[in-house]
Amino acid sequence: MCPKCLSKNTKKIGKRNEIQRYQCNNCGKKFQSKRRPEKLENSLFKEYVYHRQTLQDLATKYNKSIQWVHYKIKEYLPIAKVHNPRAVNLIFVKNPSM
Repeated sequence: MCPKCLSKNTKKIGKRNEIQRYQCNNCGKKFQSKRRPEKLENSLFKEYVYHRQTLQDLATKYNKSIQWVHYKIKEYLPIAKVHNPRAVNLIFVKNPSM
């Protein structure tokens, strides 16, 4: 989406420093996509914990150092799960034989 005119009529015009660049077809403004560090940290954490990837594997995949990967995994804060318990109605019937 164009930050100037808010149009979704855009086209890709290449990459600069591994970041995708776009041009708006309506106003001609050139812009780049925002970096998403939260998304990267989330994927690093999931691959490390759930897919059992080693720090070395992740460092090689993302072209970063092992220390950087380790820092990002330690820095990641998973979203706290909110529990919303339902109401429960209990009905007790007194047994006349007791």
